[in-house]
Amino acid sequence: MKLGLLALALLAVAGCFSAADAIGETAAVASTSTLSRGPDLTLHALPTADPKALGDVVAVAEAADDYVAFGDHGAVLVRAGAVVQSQGDVRAWRGAAAIPALDGEGTWLVGLSADGRLLRLLESGRFENVGRRLPIASGEHVRGVAVTSDAAFALALDGAVLLVNVAKQTSVRLDVPSLDGVAATESRIAGLRGDELVVVDVASRKATSRAVPGARGAAFDAAGRLLVLTPHALLREDGTSGGTLSRIVERDDVELRALGAGGGRVWFVAGAEPWNLDGESLRRGSVATFDAASSMLVSRSGDVWRAGPALARHRVELSAEEANWNARVLPVAARACGECHGAGRAGLALSSYSAWNANREPIKERVLRARTMPPLLRTLSTEDTRALESFLGP
Repeated sequence: MKLGLLALALLAVAGCFSAADAIGETAAVASTSTLSRGPDLTLHALPTADPKALGDVVAVAEAADDYVAFGDHGAVLVRAGAVVQSQGDVRAWRGAAAIPALDGEGTWLVGLSADGRLLRLLESGRFENVGRRLPIASGEHVRGVAVTSDAAFALALDGAVLLVNVAKQTSVRLDVPSLDGVAATESRIAGLRGDELVVVDVASRKATSRAVPGARGAAFDAAGRLLVLTPHALLREDGTSGGTLSRIVERDDVELRALGAGGGRVWFVAGAEPWNLDGESLRRGSVATFDAASSMLVSRSGDVWRAGPALARHRVELSAEEANWNARVLPVAARACGECHGAGRAGLALSSYSAWNANREPIKERVLRARTMPPLLRTLSTEDTRALESFLGP
């Protein structure tokens, strides 16, 4: 599939609405909820090329072994550990992403320049302004970019959000207030405007807003729940459709910063330590630290990057038991238990390794011994039982 330079512009779908009419206030922040402490996650350091004279790294776009690092001295393209191209014409950046290629072939690693252009560093050494392939007006600034699926992404523009679906060769423009950055799923878009959190429902094309004093970042977890970070609290929606925000983490002793999500994981930094929100538990990332001069970036794959004066890349190193849980138990749990015990559901949440590890004996008793769970309409096959026994024991 090939998309011409103007294809997406010509296929743009009318999707505008009046921001003044659509934005309404939603519920305030609720009281604190508590999370359990899970086992630490080991972050294994991966090799990175030494991009000489790149300066402080601001953003990274990554796809497998390829990545582009964007710093205050320019950008470098790295493939299989080697720098294959560098460019110093643009030296101020505000973000990056690995978006589905507009020509339908693979992934494009793009950076968001400080002056609002979406730029792709080519192997020839020049930057391509990707925004010229999209229905973006001349002089209009791109303020944020977020990937929503393997075939779609969202752009925050001046007074609008542009939803691009490469597979369907369509784009939808929604008129909303100008957002600083953007987080997105296929059904909802979120961004900040100062201390105001704005959330757009894609299906209804309606936006709601609420005041969140000190808000400095927004992200969606794997269950589609919205999270917002402030200097001393992490807030999370109750449910996945605009529920009340509850404080699930409060730290008065250190500053919270750098919220990010990818690979089914949510990360934030408390002081100098990276922390992972795993369902209803918190897990500290060991080894990696983030001092005041560095920042944390989370790629869509789930890799954790340390940006700043020194670039580093880390990947979660799972124990054999947790790797087995992800591969064999999680699919069974999602199918047989998810309706009642999935993330964001009422009752005991059993959507993570930490939750299963903490409730190993009660689960084993009810599911494998007494067989009172799951309910009759969700019986376990012999293969399902073996998968659970591989974690719980016979």
